[in-house]
Amino acid sequence: MSQGPRDDVRQASTPLRDDMRAMASQLSQGAKVQDRSNRIPNGFGDTYRGMSFDAWLDIFMEFAICLAKRGKLKESYEMCQAAKDCSRFFLTDYQFTTDAYRMFTALARTCRGAVSWFNSGPTMKFILKQIKAMDYSITPASERTAEQDAERGLYTAVDQDGRLIINDDLDISLLMLYGYMLSLSENYLEALSRFSSSFDYFMRAYALDPENPMISLSVGLTHIHHGLKSPSGIKNQNILQALTFLHQYYDIRKESEHLEERLEAHYNLGRAYQLLGLTHLAVPYYQQVLQENQDDVAEDVVMDTAFNLQNIYAIAGNMKLAMHITNKYLVI
Repeated sequence: MSQGPRDDVRQASTPLRDDMRAMASQLSQGAKVQDRSNRIPNGFGDTYRGMSFDAWLDIFMEFAICLAKRGKLKESYEMCQAAKDCSRFFLTDYQFTTDAYRMFTALARTCRGAVSWFNSGPTMKFILKQIKAMDYSITPASERTAEQDAERGLYTAVDQDGRLIINDDLDISLLMLYGYMLSLSENYLEALSRFSSSFDYFMRAYALDPENPMISLSVGLTHIHHGLKSPSGIKNQNILQALTFLHQYYDIRKESEHLEERLEAHYNLGRAYQLLGLTHLAVPYYQQVLQENQDDVAEDVVMDTAFNLQNIYAIAGNMKLAMHITNKYLVI
């Protein structure tokens, strides 16, 4: 967690209560990290000031509960907010570290709250600055613009000697993270490309790792959503592109040795066809989910599949088959 500009001696004499409140205040206000003495240049690290991150989280949560029991609800929420905002510390102190971006995305996936904090203006601006800084070092000096020269100041991570840590390659997770933010904001075309190699996000990630099934899935779904908002001529083109990427995703995933990944592939392709109104193409993939899952290892996927199949059959007027699916998979 981030600290204010204090030395170790002063921190040792500061009561834990005041120190944690100061940390909560900094994080909730989005303050920049000033104490860089504990950075680990090569790796993510699993401790802070001698304590594991799990221990820090337990302390934060226990303290928040204590505050709530004493009726100090505002302070309790501030402490919870501080724990949630710790990802800002990692994104700043461990710049261009893939795990930091993965943790930020995982937090967004598990946090039950408004999605706006994930793709809010300040958050997107912060991530975009990281991409610009990442692009700076891989752009030949002769091709850099005056604006790009100024982007050297966007680097924040330093080594133990205080020297800036400059990346020498692209981080796929960072590109995908910003692409997800744009897609979630319904800026589908920008998520795919902005007609300039410096501003491609999903497609840059795809060029770096074309065999990654999740990248292909993301590109395919973004094309679908963009196509559904487009005029008819462009719509057909986007849907064809979407199906190309989705089937590439499916071809990789269906060969997985893990049953859960194969079921996920059947379900996602079926759901994509259902989204396009092609239910006759969706049904075989949904049926494959139910046929392959003999050991009930993916209950959520099976129930979602059964629910979609039930709706398809009911809308088509086949109430007998819809009832059969309901009784077999949806009745507890």
